Amino acid sequence: MRRERYGRGILEGVGWPVLTVVSYDEDDATKAKTIRGSRVIAKLPDGSFANRLDINKWETIADEADRQQIQSLFEQTDRATANGNSEVFQNQTT
Repeated sequence: MRRERYGRGILEGVGWPVLTVVSYDEDDATKAKTIRGSRVIAKLPDGSFANRLDINKWETIADEADRQQIQSLFEQTDRATANGNSEVFQNQTT
């Protein structure tokens, strides 16, 4: 089963809020996890979002549907961390 796990932090040096997304498969029987990929998304001071491509290279997210989904993820992680959940949350993506 494909899942995603989210974590929040602050990008050192610039202070941008970031969301780390880790995609993985989990075997229902054994609970073994296989990481499939990860990405870092930053919320920029102007309210836009950017994907981290490399250590110092970012790409602005222009697609409106993607921007709305990312805004929702930031809001969900804000609520989760405000409630003391250090692992934030995970999502089943099938």
